[in-house]
Amino acid sequence: MLLAYWRCTVVGTPAWLRRSAHNVARARFSAVVRRFIGVLPSEVASLYVLPERRGGGIGTTLLSAALDELRSHSAHATLWVFTDNHPARAFYAKSGFTPDGATQTDSGTGLEEIRLRVEL
Repeated sequence: MLLAYWRCTVVGTPAWLRRSAHNVARARFSAVVRRFIGVLPSEVASLYVLPERRGGGIGTTLLSAALDELRSHSAHATLWVFTDNHPARAFYAKSGFTPDGATQTDSGTGLEEIRLRVEL
């Protein structure tokens, strides 16, 4: 279900990317997005790597580029991750992200998310 939702959201130009005047996005689109990252002011808005592409450094490279961009104008970065997505939480922890206590329910999936934060 999440993969189908994700594909519908990011294939083509995502609505948030069209709306946001303050973003940096790096994407490579083909029939299916292989990797994608979106950055809003002080926030990593999205970071997706297809499961078959994980473990090769793509996510680390994208996150590093996003944090470099945020570092140029912010003292910290935040992101939202599904509470039960333990592999993603471990991935972000390697870059220093820790929970800051904020939670929310994702409107698209109904799943609980926690906010992670890192000082830049």
